[in-house]
Amino acid sequence: MTSRHVPVSAVPAAAPTCSGHRRRMSIRPARLRLGGWAGALICLACTACAVLPEPHASAPAEAEVPHPVPQVRGSSGLMATREPGRESSPSVTSRGEVPHPSVPTPGGTPAPTEPALGTRRLRAADGMTLLFVPSGKFIMGSSATAVATARSLCLEHYPEADLARAVCNRSAFADESPEHPVELSGFWIDRTEVTNTQYQACVQDGACQLPENLNTMSGAEYFSDPRYAQYPVIWVRWDQADAYCRWAGGRLPTEAEWEYAARSPHAWLFPWGNTFDSTRLNYCDQRCPLGPKDSGYDDGYPETSPVGSYPSGASWCGALDMSGNVREWVADWYGPYRAVDVANPNGPPSGDSRIPRGGSWLDLADNLRSTNRGANAPDYSRHKVGFRCVVPQQAPDSTWDDARMETPGPSD
Repeated sequence: MTSRHVPVSAVPAAAPTCSGHRRRMSIRPARLRLGGWAGALICLACTACAVLPEPHASAPAEAEVPHPVPQVRGSSGLMATREPGRESSPSVTSRGEVPHPSVPTPGGTPAPTEPALGTRRLRAADGMTLLFVPSGKFIMGSSATAVATARSLCLEHYPEADLARAVCNRSAFADESPEHPVELSGFWIDRTEVTNTQYQACVQDGACQLPENLNTMSGAEYFSDPRYAQYPVIWVRWDQADAYCRWAGGRLPTEAEWEYAARSPHAWLFPWGNTFDSTRLNYCDQRCPLGPKDSGYDDGYPETSPVGSYPSGASWCGALDMSGNVREWVADWYGPYRAVDVANPNGPPSGDSRIPRGGSWLDLADNLRSTNRGANAPDYSRHKVGFRCVVPQQAPDSTWDDARMETPGPSD
């Protein structure tokens, strides 16, 4: 298939090893019974069309993609500026709202004290656009039917029966169950993953450490190369992501907040619906340098892509790249779900592993579902792991650049 996207300074695709790479987002005993080349394959995902019915709601409209360019500053100084986005759509309102008319706000009309779904504000510290996610309830996790769909997506790319059974067994998806109701308070979420430029501002302010590695997986200069300024920062440990969010006036999202922002009250498999669509994200297509891949599509990027490059992949609240590009650290320790109604869950009080969500450019469809969970040591960092932040609804006024605040308005 012809690429819809023009490569931006395409990274040379070498043939590196899969050191430290996991097919799922974690290493668990049930998935590591193979060695050698077969073991390396276990670190890769699979893709196919999901078998669940499409939701009645339409997919989110394509929206203008901002690429904020913050000035280097501390938490009390200069505000940021933004460059205009590369794409726009007539369905985007004059005030910047990404309308989702077919997706109701949880519980009906938002509480009078809450902003509307998708309301935008600009964070003062780094110029990031944030979107409001109203309070509400949703079903978190996967049902037996959803797990069966995940297995079918996985099996598509493992024609060898023994390998397919080892990689795509039911236990590989067991941590997504049981599905359970969760109630959340409203919050603001970053519209995109944190970029190299934004993270550089935190480093220069003395609040953040440099990433563990400054290059791409294939060895090209990345973090300090201006060509990758608007690409997601990678090679960051959990504590580095946490430190950045605190510097910027927020925190890492909880696992429940992340999944709610990605799935909507409809609990879709992907941010846009229940069917995998290769045109809506950066994933392991024919340019992917390792292992099983979708050889029938070319998205133009061998590794990461600029944040917000796929506006048609927006979630119900307008968040971009919630599926693919880089996996995203969340706040929680890894642990089993509780089959009870939980309000604002924070996960286990302690543990050995933290959780990345969302899949990456090196994953296929089963790992790109919004319910897929990872488990990695907090000091884990790789070429496929980044993050985004959230801000509580009642954040201090100093968090915002209110002169640039945008609110939803009527459609034009």
